[in-house]
Amino acid sequence: MYNGFFDDATQNGKLFSATCEDYWYQPDTNYREVYLLNTDIHYYEYMRRRVNYYGDDPFSEPFPQYSNVQNGLGVFCSFRKTKRSLAIVN
Repeated sequence: MYNGFFDDATQNGKLFSATCEDYWYQPDTNYREVYLLNTDIHYYEYMRRRVNYYGDDPFSEPFPQYSNVQNGLGVFCSFRKTKRSLAIVN
């Protein structure tokens, strides 16, 4: 199942490719904007768990959110975002 997260831990020094589905359909445009985030492990773990959090669903199992702050809750992390526009070729 696609959840938007890819890990390249086993791909060091190798070509890494992935596919995903378009979630924002714009029939009037010939391009899509693609974002690539290079993150540290702390940002990756925090966001991966936030995506799996179901909020107020009474039937979901509770699980602890990721935190790397000693004696508190929160995440200290870093990321770098790159944006590209890709042309759609039919």
